[in-house]
Amino acid sequence: MKKLPGMKLDHGKLRYELLPPEALKHLAAVYTFGAAKYAPNNWKTIRDGVKRGVGSLMRHLEAYRAGEYLDPDSGVPHMACIMAQASFILWRQRKRNPAGYDFAAVAEKYAAERAEQAGRELARSRKKPRCTR
Repeated sequence: MKKLPGMKLDHGKLRYELLPPEALKHLAAVYTFGAAKYAPNNWKTIRDGVKRGVGSLMRHLEAYRAGEYLDPDSGVPHMACIMAQASFILWRQRKRNPAGYDFAAVAEKYAAERAEQAGRELARSRKKPRCTR
């Protein structure tokens, strides 16, 4: 393939530019609060981390569902605390299964599935309706 000026070969790479900066800022606020309250990266040392992380995630979710926007302990939105707990759980799962999965392959598979679904929907929309009695 001939490379053209300004060409960027990033097909199949993760699209970090799609992440909302505000969400990442809130996530960083949770990590910062935790580092100050406990110790930096203390979450990595918690025994039964997945089980306890799921419990914490659910408590934040239920507080949010009950109409509480901010976590009273940290002052950070409960949704940011949920993101943090989810990231802790993902980290632990990755540690258990280092092979994990190919992030780019997941992104490509999703894009292919969406394209296939769009094609089916387009084909359905072009079919003539049947007459029934």
